[in-house]
Amino acid sequence: MDGEVRLCLEREPDYFPGSEVQSPDPYVIVARECGTGKPVGVCCFGIREVFVNGVAAAIPYISDLRVHPDYRGGSVLARGYRYLRKLLPPESFAQSIIIRGNAKAETLLTSARAGLPHYHPYGECVSTSVSLQAGKPRLGRRSDALRIRRGEAGDIPSMQKFLDREGPSKQFFPNYRFEREFGTAYFRGLTPSDFYLAFDGANLVGFLSVWDQNGFKQTRIVGYSKILGRMRPLINGWSRLRGGFELPPCGSYLKYLSLHAVLVERNDPIIFRELVRSVYQDHAGREFGYFVCGMDSRDPLRAVLHEFPHHDIWGRHFLVTYGEGDPRESLRSGLFSIEAGRI
Repeated sequence: MDGEVRLCLEREPDYFPGSEVQSPDPYVIVARECGTGKPVGVCCFGIREVFVNGVAAAIPYISDLRVHPDYRGGSVLARGYRYLRKLLPPESFAQSIIIRGNAKAETLLTSARAGLPHYHPYGECVSTSVSLQAGKPRLGRRSDALRIRRGEAGDIPSMQKFLDREGPSKQFFPNYRFEREFGTAYFRGLTPSDFYLAFDGANLVGFLSVWDQNGFKQTRIVGYSKILGRMRPLINGWSRLRGGFELPPCGSYLKYLSLHAVLVERNDPIIFRELVRSVYQDHAGREFGYFVCGMDSRDPLRAVLHEFPHHDIWGRHFLVTYGEGDPRESLRSGLFSIEAGRI
């Protein structure tokens, strides 16, 4: 990924576990050079069960699109999308995300030329990284009405009941079936104890999970722009004094956690703040540098993350179709859901 900070998204030791957390049954398309068999392009496609207009629906997700630099001016992309068209359910749309700053890719993919599908913009999403190494944030006093604790296997039925009630309020919120998902590749490494539960009295009013994906997905710093590279020592010095993000040396890996399955009653920032506070207190100053949480850019819960030292990475959310219709016309207005750990 190019930009002011150049990143390499890696899948050591095996590509496929990372794909299996993007969708339960991923389909990976590979373009190979004739004769040598050298891979020159890849794309991942899978179907996820999410809420659309409040009803569970199977929606495709397109991700991990990469084309070797030597083949970006050729027909590989168009041929790959023609192949993908055969896999998409008829009259369906797919979700896809393009990270801001990837202008060349966005211009090409949204051009709808040479047989490419139509990319319909459907809002912006933000992945907010919150530093866990920047000291204690000022969050004010705790809410006396709320109690936070870690999940247990016995909580699964109440968690499911809460998701069934609150999940449909956001477009594309995952329709997780917890009894089925725990122990599968889709929930790789997650257990009920990775969930933080918020209670108002005896009532469950919110939850989120903390997901360590470093064993199968990694982010490596490749380089910085010339200006940022020169300013890096000053930025790091200021960050050490004031608290915030430091810029690691080139070649280093970023060790982080993902906030996953964020759901609170009435999308209440007070509940979300207490959950995030508990996550922060449990992990601050330890092995992880930060945690990351993805949201609709309009989501009022984002303001809670901005109470901590943070950094935002913006992306554009698209609905992809091969037909002439516009799927946005059939969708009700409101916030949508994005899982940073499943992009």
